[in-house]
Amino acid sequence: MLAKNRGTPDMALKNAHTDPRVAPFLDKLVRLEVSGAGFTVREATADEVTAYLEQLFPAGELRRPRLDTSVRELVDLRGQQR
Repeated sequence: MLAKNRGTPDMALKNAHTDPRVAPFLDKLVRLEVSGAGFTVREATADEVTAYLEQLFPAGELRRPRLDTSVRELVDLRGQQR
């Protein structure tokens, strides 16, 4: 669920570091696409990397959460709802 919500690929590949489909891309920025039929991996272009980073870190004012100093003791979270 987390991978789906984050928009990240979700797969497992035993011995990926020695798999000939993956090994050439170790230590490189890649584009990984995962589907029900398998996966594709290729080196990412500079434009793809830039676009991805801009999506992750949009320009604009940095927003910070408001500091709440009103709670001064430990809070029992066992009864808290999510």
